[in-house]
Amino acid sequence: MNDERMETKGILPLLVEFSVPAIIGMLVNAIYNVVDRMFIGNAPNLGAVGIAGITISYPITLVLMAISLMVGVGGATRFSISLGKKEKEKACIYQGNAIILTIIFGLLFTIFGNIFINPILKILGASNTVMPYASDYLSIVLFGAVFQCIAMCGNNFSRAQGNPKNAMISQLIGAGFNILFDYILIMQLHMGMQGAAIATIGGQFLSMIWQLFYLCSNRSLIKLDIEHLKLKYDYALDIIKTGIPAFLMQMANSVLNFILNSTLGKYGGDIAISAVGIITSFQTICQMPLTGLM
Repeated sequence: MNDERMETKGILPLLVEFSVPAIIGMLVNAIYNVVDRMFIGNAPNLGAVGIAGITISYPITLVLMAISLMVGVGGATRFSISLGKKEKEKACIYQGNAIILTIIFGLLFTIFGNIFINPILKILGASNTVMPYASDYLSIVLFGAVFQCIAMCGNNFSRAQGNPKNAMISQLIGAGFNILFDYILIMQLHMGMQGAAIATIGGQFLSMIWQLFYLCSNRSLIKLDIEHLKLKYDYALDIIKTGIPAFLMQMANSVLNFILNSTLGKYGGDIAISAVGIITSFQTICQMPLTGLM
């Protein structure tokens, strides 16, 4: 059993066992972000303005990641504490409530994001030139909010159950699909920003399906049951309170990107935003593996 292994195995072997798959998964995610920009930057009629569109939209993506981390980290932490106390029923409820919370937050993000998409992009610093590119991309990506939330939440619970390799496989599947369909949709079918967005949410959808199949299967340490998907406010509140630090850390990153984009847009224009988008991509490759150790 995974829980017995967690109790008996040495700390250093466990650290290696958990951190290596996480580092690989994060590195793959970083690479496919770079590939996104690479295809867009080299696509006909996109180039720098297309990269600027993604860069302007990036703070919104980070907000969604912050919400996903809040629920995923908060839920997985409460789940682990309950398992440590041998309170299996509580662990089941925390897992189910985390999934429901991700669905609720994801749907709200999709609805309100699309209603206010143009004002949001204006606030984020989108110029009249960049606006249609950013809107084409973000409007589709927002429809994948639930996919991303559940996939990230599932990754956290896979690790909490002592199966970090499952989280890594989920990320590899999503990234592989994204890279392949970026090439097909952008370079071959010339679908532009919409093609990039479809490839992104397609990868997130597959990652979500992989995690749901795992959590609902007998391979899962705590099998996800429908009866545990009923929202219980005290459990939901525990999850949110525990996940707030992770949420605030990611939100700080979003605010930083917003300020950077706004400043660059004001003093350097769209080309400056494109440049920082490229730089950020390579910076992510360096930072993401370190995130796997956290």
